[in-house]
Amino acid sequence: MRSKLCSFCLLVLFLAASHTARAEFDARKWEYFKEIKPLYSVNCEYGSISVDKQVYSGAIDFPADLRIVNEQGGEVPYQLRVGTVHTENPTSYNARMLNNSIVAGKYTTCIIDLGKSGLINNQINISTYQPDFMSRVEIAGSQNMNTWAVLKTDGYILNVKDYQRTDVAYPANTYRYLRVKVSYSNGKPVRIQSAKVRYEKAFPAREVVLYEGGPGKVDQNRREPCTDITIDLKSGGLFPERADIESSDLNYHRTVQVFGSADGREWTDMGAYGNILKYDTQTFKGEESSISIPSQSPYRYLRIRIDNQDNPPIRITRVKVYSYKRDVVFPLKNGSTYRLYYGSPVARTSVYDVKDIEKYIPGSAISTMALGPQQHNPEFSLPFWTGPWLQRHPWVLWTVLIATMAVLLFLSMRLAIQTRDATR
Repeated sequence: MRSKLCSFCLLVLFLAASHTARAEFDARKWEYFKEIKPLYSVNCEYGSISVDKQVYSGAIDFPADLRIVNEQGGEVPYQLRVGTVHTENPTSYNARMLNNSIVAGKYTTCIIDLGKSGLINNQINISTYQPDFMSRVEIAGSQNMNTWAVLKTDGYILNVKDYQRTDVAYPANTYRYLRVKVSYSNGKPVRIQSAKVRYEKAFPAREVVLYEGGPGKVDQNRREPCTDITIDLKSGGLFPERADIESSDLNYHRTVQVFGSADGREWTDMGAYGNILKYDTQTFKGEESSISIPSQSPYRYLRIRIDNQDNPPIRITRVKVYSYKRDVVFPLKNGSTYRLYYGSPVARTSVYDVKDIEKYIPGSAISTMALGPQQHNPEFSLPFWTGPWLQRHPWVLWTVLIATMAVLLFLSMRLAIQTRDATR
């Protein structure tokens, strides 16, 4: 009886430990790995690798199942660096507007005087009282208002369906004078109310493509006049930041909303609202296909909802989903080799001390490294109680634990009764 009791105790401890304990790195729990290779010979304290599309796709719960391991099989601490769009505070100029006039049947025009040469600028905001318009914009620059150099010919501004776009970007320059031409819209001039010039220096984020291909699953919403496009990113824990929606159709304008889901069944509004449009007429050409996704919640599935109103659905030919590029920074040791493991159904998020010091690591101390081809880990082998099935059905483990505890309690009580009877 006591041997049975001991067996049940060991079983309970084993099951509990396998479910809750954080053990040393066990390669059997990771399905894929990539060798980490230096790009050039340099002595640095830290290495950096960029997470690529294969890692995103192979990870089961990114970034929880990323591990960097040295040749001895030891786990190496790391920290993710996330790229973002960085914009310096824009410089605005107090400029005068001259010669605000109309060339009948063609365009409205004005000249912006910045006051002196040498003021670098690359954007202009054009305000107008016009309530409903789509107009092409041309920007030219000059130092003396005699000779003009064209900076932009295909800019556009519009105000349709409660969607406004009044900023026009053009190449950075130091001209004192800027000439603005705004084409007629619907046979009417678009009067320029004011124009504000500025210089905005932006450092674009490095991006990685999470999904590129056809529109996935397309459903025509029966309750609303909408088209629902469902995209499977093939991995959880991803942070989509924008989506490009391409169509072969012309002359359309649709509002778009984006939802996210971890399981493809319950959906959350990601706060992403925008417009996609494509106009190709004799008087106006313009296109918008990108939707920003502000939510920082990780989802595996995206649902892009296109509001058709009373129009027929547009034909979606391609969808691209992007995320900010993520770099993994980790300490290097001379002579050591490293692997990146990913694709574990049982991994938990690791937190290392390097998280607190990463912000103080100068770029000169970091060596850029490369990832080799994806390899299937031959050691990958999970027992059923730690496998994906049990992860999806945690109630099984709790049922076994409760039943085991009940049996253990029953045997303990029975042993106590037998001991009492034997001593009488």
